[in-house]
Amino acid sequence: MKRPLVRLCFWLVLAAGLTACSRLTEPPLPTLAPTESAQITAPTPTPPPAHTDLIVCLAQEPSSLYLYDDTTREADTILEAIYDGPVDVLGFKVAPVILAGLPTFDNGQARFESVSLRSGDVYVNPETDQPESLVRGLPYLPSGCAQRDCIQTYAGGSVDMDRQVADFTIMPGLTWSDGQPLTAADSVFSYTLDGDPATPSTKYLFARTFSFKAVDDLTVEWAGLPGFVDADYQSNFWTPLPSHLLKDMTADDVRSSDLATRMPIGWGPYQIDHWTAGEQIVLTPNPAYWAAAPDKTAFERLIFRFLGDQAGSAIDQVKTGECDVLDETLLGPGDVPQLEAAQAAGDLSYSSVPGPLVMRLDMNLDPVGDGQADGLFSDVGTRRALSVCIDRQKIVDSVLHGAGEPADSYIPPSHPRYSAPASATVYDPIAGRMLLESVGWAAGTSATETRTANGIPGIADGTPLSFEILMPTGDVYDALGTLLTTELSQCGAEVHAKTMDPGELFASWPDGPVFGRTFQAVVWSWPTLISPPCDMFASWEVPSEDHPYGSNASGFNDEAYDAACGRVLLGAPNTSAYADAISQTQAILRDSLPAIPLYVRPRWVAHAPWLCGVSLDPSSPSVLWNIEALGACPPGP
Repeated sequence: MKRPLVRLCFWLVLAAGLTACSRLTEPPLPTLAPTESAQITAPTPTPPPAHTDLIVCLAQEPSSLYLYDDTTREADTILEAIYDGPVDVLGFKVAPVILAGLPTFDNGQARFESVSLRSGDVYVNPETDQPESLVRGLPYLPSGCAQRDCIQTYAGGSVDMDRQVADFTIMPGLTWSDGQPLTAADSVFSYTLDGDPATPSTKYLFARTFSFKAVDDLTVEWAGLPGFVDADYQSNFWTPLPSHLLKDMTADDVRSSDLATRMPIGWGPYQIDHWTAGEQIVLTPNPAYWAAAPDKTAFERLIFRFLGDQAGSAIDQVKTGECDVLDETLLGPGDVPQLEAAQAAGDLSYSSVPGPLVMRLDMNLDPVGDGQADGLFSDVGTRRALSVCIDRQKIVDSVLHGAGEPADSYIPPSHPRYSAPASATVYDPIAGRMLLESVGWAAGTSATETRTANGIPGIADGTPLSFEILMPTGDVYDALGTLLTTELSQCGAEVHAKTMDPGELFASWPDGPVFGRTFQAVVWSWPTLISPPCDMFASWEVPSEDHPYGSNASGFNDEAYDAACGRVLLGAPNTSAYADAISQTQAILRDSLPAIPLYVRPRWVAHAPWLCGVSLDPSSPSVLWNIEALGACPPGP
């Protein structure tokens, strides 16, 4: 597939080149004994040391740098230096890097084409979002249909459907670091490798692509399967791979070749010089880098160090000069006080920005089996009451040490499709207790005593308002679980927070408690990339025997929401109807609350104070997305 934009996993050695002494030792100031005839001369200042190396410290060593193999955040960061682009994702929008521009419906490089299909032709089923062969009785989107209420059932013969098409043109004159031309054929070659069964990639986009072909030396055309509407179409350009080096290999051979895994070449600002296993990767400037001025490269060496067991001392290693940049894989909320103190002392620069992940408390509205969650959250009043009993700003202040920001939607406030609520959610435990009382959760003798059901439809009288919140293991979740337990108890809810290994917690249907729908409540996050993932609350995404990989673990089922989300998924992204549908999904979720948004997870970076150009973006795959722009700060006045 195209180079992944955001990984769906959790973010998580020897010194190279420079030492603390060479960076931090001040030259001694001479002392002069003036006389009447002597003239005091100020000492000539010693110029600051030249920063010829940039040392980027990462948590772990990637097992591979092959695009379709390793899935770590560390690999993403290293690949930013080897490949510049081909597109960047900044502010949740696509920006061209090595492309002459982006396809749009306005410039005609993106379009819908009507095509005729007959029985047996492959299309995307609008109800399952899966590629299928068209046969009698299956639903399909007729040409011009952009929402679920105009879906028709195939009865045979020839039918017209729409196919989405986009053209991508590479800038002329680009070369690989070995001097060979970078062409459209290299992108098509990458597409072919992605689709090979021996390549361990997700195949999502590949499976929904009708064709990806070179039109000329610099232009490729992507065409989706009929019925597939992709709001993220501007990123449907496969990251080129050097066909002149790899084309005679099988996909299995490529996965084991150093040319793809250990020493891949690119067109970016740096090229790999050597890789010392367990320690570091050293890169040097790519003389063929398209964006570089003649003979001008910021650093003579770019060094990626893997701290491993030394990760706990990462901040101290910036102070000593053993690290110039700490990648976000090395930082977390617990480091904020130390980072702020080091910044105040002038030892480093630190910044944080809310990222693409909204942390939510999802409630199981339709549990499988005879669990205690049956009916517990069925009344929306109960969910609204629990929502106002949680102080989101306190979570940000105490758990995240002021980083991140409170959330009130399933997409972050920095996203261009975010719609602000008509009225903000206010922390009000008194109002929460009153809401619970009105639903039928009778109070005990004190405010914190667990409430019990009294006349709530579907819940036996005397049932306690007691439930378990599951969450992944980690210090942040331990602190969050403690806070949620305390705050919800003030409204009379008894909460038991339990952490689990993520692999066990999020195992697919029917094995894991979340997607197996046996949980009561869960704290987790879901990434928002370019288009909002509204389908994670759509009724057709509820995990089941027939749909084991569904994403709607809450079991939320709302006809108006399904209609709005259908317009998001099936509508053209350049229309006002598309934008209005996204706003409607947010409004419905705020009102129905199958999940309580808690906060937006922050992203972090820390670096030496002499380094300039670091620019955090909430949606980029790596905090060092612009590594080619990093350099020593100009001298002050």
